[in-house]
Amino acid sequence: MGKKRSLSEAQRAQIVILRQEGYTERALSERLAVTKTAVHQAVVKFKNVDLIHIVRGAVAHGKPPNETIF
Repeated sequence: MGKKRSLSEAQRAQIVILRQEGYTERALSERLAVTKTAVHQAVVKFKNVDLIHIVRGAVAHGKPPNETIF
């Protein structure tokens, strides 16, 4: 058995977003034509990451930058 190609960042993001929308890992693997293991690993890797903000380019949480008004 040889090494399979890895998922692209776009595929990983799509997996996580669709999983959050309620798709099962099995359904995602069939829909994206990847292994169930690859889907599971992508879900676990980003389990604690709020990917919605990353994908949409939102600003991270925390203190806003100082704004100087003249």
